[in-house]
Amino acid sequence: LLERRRAGHWRLWVTLVGTIAVVSAVPLWRLEVDTGSKVSLTSMHLVTGLAAVAAQWIVRRRFDGTRSGT
Repeated sequence: LLERRRAGHWRLWVTLVGTIAVVSAVPLWRLEVDTGSKVSLTSMHLVTGLAAVAAQWIVRRRFDGTRSGT
């Protein structure tokens, strides 16, 4: 959907994923758990966002390569 509507769709998608990962991690710091658990949970949120971006980048790169005939 984003690709059809906007030329800068990749940048928008990465920004959305990053924002969602950070915003979803913020409430974790209000939990009544130790700091180590908070850091661990926050890291999991951020790594999941990073993995989503990396996977999308790999798929797009492979798809673009097959499209151009390489």
